[in-house]
Amino acid sequence: MSPLSLTYPEERAFDSSIPSENWFFYWKTSPTLWEAKLNYFPDNFPIFIPVFWGLHAQANGSYEFTDHTPETNLLKLSQLAKSLNKNLVFLVPLGPMPFLVNGGLPSFLARKLAHFENGLVMSVINFERKINKIYSYLERDVLLEYQRFTRSFGEFLKHHELNSDVYGFESGKILSNGLFKSYLEDYSPSFVKYYNFYKQKNAEVKTTENEFRNMINNMYVATARDNIAKNWVGELKVSFLGGSVEDLFLRSEDNEDIENYFTELFDSYTNLVIPSSLLLPPSDTKKVVDRCINEMTNRRYLMECMHKASYQEENFELTPLNFFNVIHDNSNGFLEQSGLMAYLESNFKWCYNFTNINMLENQNDFHERITLINGQAIDATNFTKLINYFLAGNKIILDTQYLDENLLKKLEYFALENNLETQNILLHTKLTYYKLQAGEIILYNSESLKAKNHSTQNEFWKKMINYFDLHHLDIQEDNKNPLVYFWRRRDVTNRELNFQEIRRVSIFNNSHVKKSCVLNFPDNFAVQKILDETGVKLQHEGKNMKIEFKPYAKVAIEFGFYNERN
Repeated sequence: MSPLSLTYPEERAFDSSIPSENWFFYWKTSPTLWEAKLNYFPDNFPIFIPVFWGLHAQANGSYEFTDHTPETNLLKLSQLAKSLNKNLVFLVPLGPMPFLVNGGLPSFLARKLAHFENGLVMSVINFERKINKIYSYLERDVLLEYQRFTRSFGEFLKHHELNSDVYGFESGKILSNGLFKSYLEDYSPSFVKYYNFYKQKNAEVKTTENEFRNMINNMYVATARDNIAKNWVGELKVSFLGGSVEDLFLRSEDNEDIENYFTELFDSYTNLVIPSSLLLPPSDTKKVVDRCINEMTNRRYLMECMHKASYQEENFELTPLNFFNVIHDNSNGFLEQSGLMAYLESNFKWCYNFTNINMLENQNDFHERITLINGQAIDATNFTKLINYFLAGNKIILDTQYLDENLLKKLEYFALENNLETQNILLHTKLTYYKLQAGEIILYNSESLKAKNHSTQNEFWKKMINYFDLHHLDIQEDNKNPLVYFWRRRDVTNRELNFQEIRRVSIFNNSHVKKSCVLNFPDNFAVQKILDETGVKLQHEGKNMKIEFKPYAKVAIEFGFYNERN
């Protein structure tokens, strides 16, 4: 393997602009080619422009964004984009950017190496198979210089009256529990020293290491938001495939874990995190991953990630089919110990997302979605959000084990005062069901489920979920040799009014062996289209479809769905 390079990587034509992922790296190509490169991008898509902090730093301590050097001339880039009717979106780092030398820091700030949680130096292997070592952002000098950098960038935007949106760009990895692990999360001795110093200065306040990390993360966000003010929109999370500590060992021996890439890919999509293959080298594996990213990262999905999607508008682009919003603080094992995670994995794989309590402010846009809440996430401040969410017609399952007793009594009083339809049911634990018009909420206590075996837990969740009459298509396959499949949905067009919505399942064989599956669909699913038949054989008989896959084959099947009750 090549040693760490302290120079900027050699320019590669395929790497300077990546329309399939909406990235444009202005520093990797000559400014004379910017116009041609921008023309590769479709007009109605955002073009993500990561602002390379280290590149814009000048020897005199200032920052340059105009014509001092051609490669840093973001004014020219903005003017070109405007003349071509392209939508630039600037991404200001909220931590290390793994595809850049030093994580994007100016060289004079690259002093202390960041560490992974296991104590190893934080490093990633880039698309050239070279190691990028990541330097810590959790240094006082780094934060002070970040203030100067973002203030200079904000003044540049204001002075030249540029209206491009700016997002804080958080690089990291999506985890299987829906949590996002940022490269800002540093476990180095430098961080420990900084944390201990803070504790000594603030001895009266007990602050854990994680709370301190969150505090620093919030400081970066607040600094960028305040300095960029007028152009600031929010934060954007990007998960880099091949960028974990496990990938570091695999890829150091030229191994690519395509199955893990697909898992990360779909975990990202269901949790509104943008996936990226920027770290992966050109290979057959990358082609398969890029084809999937290109197919699934449509404009609607990007607008949702960028907090700009309007749920009042009809949506004719495919977006992830999510039956469940899971709101949890998993420190108490809420998902695993009750059997909920195992049930969702087996029956609704990648049809659920993890979110926080703030999502209760939004009215549900999908009639079959259920919100699963760990009572620990509810406090006196957001209890009203829970009630309003229920009154807006949403379906809720609430675990009361860690819910404050006073709030539980308050919920019971609310039901009595408003004469809610109420049922008490015994199913391995006591269930309390409340209903008001379209709104439904089931209360249960997961404590009694923890001692149950897997079969009993699965039976409990099956009966609980079936009560809400969800409609999902059954895919039978070899559990020891499974396929990868992902569901999406969209609204119907004027020519599809016989249906309530359109659903599409994309099925991938991401291995070198042949596989097969059988689809069983009930009367309210009708096959509309079969797309992207690549290396597959289909046998369609009545309400069953058998599909045989060659290695690395794929197919997409589109169904019209209607609810028999409507």
